[in-house]
Amino acid sequence: PHKLAIFTLYPLNPLASNSVHDPVNEPLTSVGPDGKVGIDVGINIRTRTHQTLETLGRDGGIFIDCPSVSKIQCSFEIDDDSKAILLCDRSFHATTQVFGSEGAALFPLERDCRPRQVVVAPNVNVVIGMGGTYRDLVKFKLVWWDRDPKKLEDSPLVPPNPKLARTLGAAETEQPSRRETRTHTPATGTSLIRYFIKDSVPLGEGKSGKVYKAINVDSGKHMAVKIIQIPRQATESERSALRLAVKTEVEMLERLDHVHIVELFGHNRAIGQYELFTGLLEGSLRTLFTALKALPDPVIEDILKQSLQGLDYLAHHGLVHRDIKPENILYRPVEGPQGQTSYHVEICDLELCDNAFRIHGRAGTIVYMAPEVVRMEKSTPKSDIYSLYMTMFWVRDTNGFRNREPLFEDYDQILDVVFASLSSDDWIKGLRVMGEMNPDHRASAAQMLVTRFNGEGLSTPINRIPPI
Repeated sequence: PHKLAIFTLYPLNPLASNSVHDPVNEPLTSVGPDGKVGIDVGINIRTRTHQTLETLGRDGGIFIDCPSVSKIQCSFEIDDDSKAILLCDRSFHATTQVFGSEGAALFPLERDCRPRQVVVAPNVNVVIGMGGTYRDLVKFKLVWWDRDPKKLEDSPLVPPNPKLARTLGAAETEQPSRRETRTHTPATGTSLIRYFIKDSVPLGEGKSGKVYKAINVDSGKHMAVKIIQIPRQATESERSALRLAVKTEVEMLERLDHVHIVELFGHNRAIGQYELFTGLLEGSLRTLFTALKALPDPVIEDILKQSLQGLDYLAHHGLVHRDIKPENILYRPVEGPQGQTSYHVEICDLELCDNAFRIHGRAGTIVYMAPEVVRMEKSTPKSDIYSLYMTMFWVRDTNGFRNREPLFEDYDQILDVVFASLSSDDWIKGLRVMGEMNPDHRASAAQMLVTRFNGEGLSTPINRIPPI
């Protein structure tokens, strides 16, 4: 195949074979490892626009010699952000479709969906058809090559094919093709979200479920999916508790709207599991600092500020997270104008872990728990502030806190390390008011934003914030 080819179209029936061997398509053809001739599709082989890899039809970049096919029957489009490739049906009568193949996932194009498009990928929707009542007059199989679309984007363009300047004599059998404007985000809770998991290695894993990087097959957008398995041996009361926990988190995320709280796109109730879909970030603070070990103080200060803004928003709405820790603060890198990197952070896993833990009488992860939570007393928004304080201990790796974390045998050992660290880390010492043992003496998120960040990003009205 061509060195820029991402995949090749191999014919599955006579009309498709005629198109492959038509002289007009010759510049795009190649001979595969098995000796079969196919049509290559790839970035910059002959790109019409920035997003369009190729068009197919009687007047397309790939010539389809069939009267039942539109002038522009369909196109392969690439999503700017995810680099996913979508098959877009541009025929007026919706006569493009994908078909099943052994070992491949199938997500058919839905007739009444606009825009009418679906992701194609290795082992996902690997057969396409077009034309006729059953949309199968012309059928191709997509064979993918091990090439990264991101690496091909900057490759030089192949000169246009002069043979494309042609006059077609076939009569028009369909109304003119239509071009749809793509949408990217499904309405929350309105319909089943179709997806496939891009990487079988979880982005994160907690007691409530695993989070994976996924692709929405209808929009081509990356997203995160949290899969919460329903244990097969669970009692009815346990199933009911899990159902309530999921319902609580979904309802909470649907009504929250804050730049530092993860956004819920939708949710599914599938066989044996619940699925929650949120925006995809790069990873968690745990993965970030495990990889980088350390970051400059101003960058950590900015992460602290954003986390406080998210917690102040929750507190203003009377909500307690109850499981703030490095895994539950997500990030994505942001490149500045001078090439410097900062990090946008969002708080995730609202309430679900809390409900799951409360079944057993305690909410949270003990290393990051506030003293009142350990004592089984009432949790408040200030309990989250203590957990954020302990998260900053981990981020700073004060006195080797990260390596010592798994070795703690009881809560008193954790407190000993905290108290000993105050004399060795001035930055942590400046947060001491977040780590007060008595929650009545502990600063709130709003108070920290006022005293440390001049009130930037407050949700709580300034006249309701007492001095520390």
